[in-house]
This record gives sequence, structure tokens and C-alpha cells, in this order.
Amino acid sequence: TILSIYFPYTDLGGKRRFLMDYENTYRPENLHYLKMLARQYPSVQAASTEIINLQAILNLPKGTEHFISDVHGEHEAFLHILNSGSGDEVKKLVWQDKVFDVNVEKASTIRFSTDGKKVYILANVDGEKDTGDLYEAKFSKSGMGKAKEIDTDVSTYGWGFSKDVGVYYLKDYKTDTNKGDLYVKGKKIDFDVSSGGVAAFKGGYLYESGDDMKYYKSGKTITVAEKVRSVALINSDTLILLYDWNSEKGKGTLGVFTGGKKVTELDEDVTRLIAPNYSLIRSIY
Repeated sequence: TILSIYFPYTDLGGKRRFLMDYENTYRPENLHYLKMLARQYPSVQAASTEIINLQAILNLPKGTEHFISDVHGEHEAFLHILNSGSGDEVKKLVWQDKVFDVNVEKASTIRFSTDGKKVYILANVDGEKDTGDLYEAKFSKSGMGKAKEIDTDVSTYGWGFSKDVGVYYLKDYKTDTNKGDLYVKGKKIDFDVSSGGVAAFKGGYLYESGDDMKYYKSGKTITVAEKVRSVALINSDTLILLYDWNSEKGKGTLGVFTGGKKVTELDEDVTRLIAPNYSLIRSIY
């Protein structure tokens, strides 16, 4: 028995080809696969047609590929690439072992909610303005429901969601400051908010506005601390921060915030915040 196995590969000239390998000895462990192939392609003509089809697919133009390096310190640009999709249109989405149609035209980015019951779609992205239209749709085993538009002119530099609060996004984003106006579920919450400074926190959102750290929950916003130098979010339920920063002395106050009405002071005249490796640490300015 001769078993021919085809391996697709790309040659040095960038052309897709097949590498054929012959096994001249019958192997019992291959019988299962041969039976599967026999059911799928019961004749020589059917197998030949599929080989021709696969060769044609391999010769089609390849999709857009991004090669990114040295991401450290450039999270704003990296998030922009992830959020914008660089102009590619998403027409299908895969959930577990099924493929579904995306019923929003010119969709560039799709994100599932953490419970898998909703999808958020950024579509109609304007590459010059770096904005797009944001949609929300229910999702189930039968596929994607009818999409509802949340807002237009949403910045590709910052948007996300929490199952407890809903979707957040930025508008009127300014690339020179990397900040914009913060919206939650269509309602404007604040301005001068950093694109990388929004995080889900105990049923609300922590966010940076200017040099202040603020907390939005249940339709209300409180200022956690002012003149914040750096923060560390631990396990999504504890915020350690260095605030009341005196730039001349290079010192500030160390505190902890766990979702109450104010920050609890831990120490004074602190020069640096050092957090455990598993936490997210960030310097605001």
C-alpha cells in the first residue's frame, strides 16, 4: 500500500506549494484516517477535485499580516493596531467549533463579552480620523443577533467593556495627548481621559483624568486621589497608588483603594511604588 501525504509550504520565492511524502508500508494507525478520507472523498475524481481546490485556495492573495516588535512603552500604538484592524473587513467569526456570519458591514474589530453572550463590533473605520461606529449584538449557539448601534465617531484608540457595567469608549480623541472624552453606554462621563487608563473595577470603571484617578459606578463618579504619580491594580479588586505627588521633592503619599468613598492612606514621603509581579503597574506622568 502506498500512502501519499501532502504538506503545504511556502518556498523561498513566497509561492505556496505542496510537499509530497510517500509511505510505502501500510501502518495500522493510519487506517482510521484513511477511512475518514474514504467517506469524505469516495472516488478518485472527488479526491482530485479537492486537491485542485486546495491548490487554488493556496494561490489566493494572503491577508494582511502585522509584525510587531519592541511593544514595551508603546502600548497606545499597540492597542490602536488591535482596535482598528488596519482596514481589514471581518466577515466571519468563530465560536468553539462553529463559524458564523457577521451581520455588520465593514466590521474591523469584534470582541466577545466575558460571558460570551454579547459581541461588540467596531465598523466603518475612517483611517484618517481613526474613528468608527460601535455596535452591540446578542450572541448564542445559533449565531449573532441583530446588531444595535451604540454610537458613531468612536475612537479606535480606546474601547472595551465589562459585563457588570457595559461598554466604554472614547470620543474626540487627541493623538498629541493620547486622551479623549469617556463614554459609558452612550453617556458622557468625563473628559481628558487616557486611552490606556480605563480598567473594570468592582462593578465600575477606574480611569485616569488628567493627573487624577477617578471611579465611576452606578451613574456616579468620585475622585479617588489627585496628583497621582503611579498606580498598581492587583487582582482587579485592590488599587495601590502613589498620590499627592510633589515633583520638587520627588515624594508622595502611598494609599490603597478598594471601592469605598475614599482612599486609605498607608504612608507618607514615599518616593517609588514597587508592586508584585502579578499586578499591573503604571506611571501616569
